[in-house]
Amino acid sequence: MPTDALRAHAGSVVNFLGFVASRDPPRGTKAFKTQPHFMAATLGDERGRVRLIATGATAQRLSQQLDGACDAGHDAPVVVLKAVRVVCRQDTGQPFLQALTRTVQFVNPNVKAAHHLRAWVRSQASAGGGAEGKGREGGGGGGGDDGRPGAGADDVEALKRLTGKDGERVRHVLKESNGDPNRAANLLLDG
Repeated sequence: MPTDALRAHAGSVVNFLGFVASRDPPRGTKAFKTQPHFMAATLGDERGRVRLIATGATAQRLSQQLDGACDAGHDAPVVVLKAVRVVCRQDTGQPFLQALTRTVQFVNPNVKAAHHLRAWVRSQASAGGGAEGKGREGGGGGGGDDGRPGAGADDVEALKRLTGKDGERVRHVLKESNGDPNRAANLLLDG
């Protein structure tokens, strides 16, 4: 699910592919309000940025994987998050991602979509712009070219990048999923 399509999926559980632009705290987790383990990260893709909030055991798992990636020399690790909830702030309407206890994360996975995003991040950094500063946080309406939320050509391209599957396979699974890109992503990633 690209950042600019998140708002249209508020309240839904989605999959997300992005690079880590920043973290709070920079390593590990911290105590925050009533949560003994909390972390926040700004994640980005080619279309914008979004904030991820994780607490408890999920925050611990994710921070350990991100710390390991940074220790291995990855400045902007790429993450695939399966089953994160899209929530919109009540005051601004800005979407953010909330990690759930069932969220599964893959840091720097060896899949085509992650390689593509990593190459894009490098190209932005070498162009002097730095991918961390590109795009706006959150995202707009989204939706497909046929009027259904998330059922258009953009979703086919996003699913191809995320899963590494060919366009024909993606379109077939998207059709089987009644145009639901999140369900299609789960089927493509699991199958």
